[in-house]
Amino acid sequence: MEDCIVIHIPHASLNLPKHFLEALVVEESDIQEENRFLSDYGVDEFLPRESAHVVAFDYSRMFCDVERFKDDEAEEMAKYGQGVLYTKDSNGRVFIEFDEDYRQKVLSEYYDKHHERLDEIATQALRENGICYIVDLHSFSDEFIEKFFQKSDNPDICLGYDSNYADLELIDLTKKHFKEYGFTIKRQLSLRRQHRTEQVFW
Repeated sequence: MEDCIVIHIPHASLNLPKHFLEALVVEESDIQEENRFLSDYGVDEFLPRESAHVVAFDYSRMFCDVERFKDDEAEEMAKYGQGVLYTKDSNGRVFIEFDEDYRQKVLSEYYDKHHERLDEIATQALRENGICYIVDLHSFSDEFIEKFFQKSDNPDICLGYDSNYADLELIDLTKKHFKEYGFTIKRQLSLRRQHRTEQVFW
């Protein structure tokens, strides 16, 4: 079973490359706390020991968020200054300024290469097993959810999925597994329509 599972970890790193730091309009020390607040720092410690395929992004999401759409017009979080390349922190403060050359360099050398690697490993798992499950491993804080989405009734575990690709039987089994340990669970259906993402919880 492990051979057909690809675990994707997009937001666990705190690494910030030199060219990002050179483009800051605030002191580097001013963003360190924000970097930890926005990251899924430590979430990789939850990896099962037998994980066959793991794809982790090596840099902070403050530098490049590999789970955002490349086109800001299609990305809901871009209106908060947190599209594929963040320009604002969670308090709405601009912390970096860059030009189009910088943007294209980051997208081609980091974003695209990361997704090429993810596609390659997923394709390999699919070729070898006839099936592939991609699991995005995230964490979230109540403070973050309340700040951005004004939601306070947050579960211990959120099982987010896209209806076009999800195995609902597997999601139900996962939900049952965690409930047996006493965790509160919600399923989160992501509906992408006309460049808009709606979240449906139950």
